[in-house]
Amino acid sequence: MVISLVPLPALSPDQAQSSPLIGLSEFPPPPLLALQQQRECHEEVLNYHKDGTPYWLHLHIVPLPDEAGKVRYFGAIERDITVQRKQTERLLRLAHRDVLTGLPNRAALEEKFRSLSIRPSARGHSLVLLDLDEFKQVNDTYGHLAGDELLRMFATLLLSNLRRDDFVARLGGDEFVILLPDTLLEDAHQVAQKIVAGSFELEIKKNNPIQFGSSAGVTALLFGEGLNSAMARADKALYSAKSGGKRTVKIKLKSATHE
Repeated sequence: MVISLVPLPALSPDQAQSSPLIGLSEFPPPPLLALQQQRECHEEVLNYHKDGTPYWLHLHIVPLPDEAGKVRYFGAIERDITVQRKQTERLLRLAHRDVLTGLPNRAALEEKFRSLSIRPSARGHSLVLLDLDEFKQVNDTYGHLAGDELLRMFATLLLSNLRRDDFVARLGGDEFVILLPDTLLEDAHQVAQKIVAGSFELEIKKNNPIQFGSSAGVTALLFGEGLNSAMARADKALYSAKSGGKRTVKIKLKSATHE
């Protein structure tokens, strides 16, 4: 922890950039504003060592009035919080990640969906709901470790078929959801078909091999709707795919509440 006493006039906007107190290439706007308004400030800022290694600082800036009540100096306390910051970021990642597959989880999906559903797009956005057709049989025949292996292989298959801006999450069990931004429904259908075809090639090296496969339901997002609404349509399409013989893709066009 570093405690410094710095004259207030020395930190004009131009001079603040070269302040030896902080050593930042650009003085952070919130602390600078606090100095200009002569008020206390807490802020976390990213800084760099001379070798380029990043580290995080917690800045506590306190105005120090003289006997006449005029602020001529401020006190600044610097505390390295790099370790705490990394721990916090790790916990946040864990809170939004599925531990088994490494994919985003339901909480991350809901957050992504909220922003996507209100984003205008000439092509629209699409959602794909998938699950494995023989997952229970794998668990019953080979055990849960084999089932876990299959889930990880399927997650890898999903990622290999997506673009950089696409989003995939595991809901739980053998259910997965893909969000396809700026994607026409027919294009989303093709993506789902490719994944379903690829799932035929998944293989667990055991005796008495089981023929794997997957099914998918596809729907277009309605502007401003909630995740549950879109999922209800996709779930109906998925049910239609599985009841129609599995290993297929079905599309749901209308709102699930207006069937």
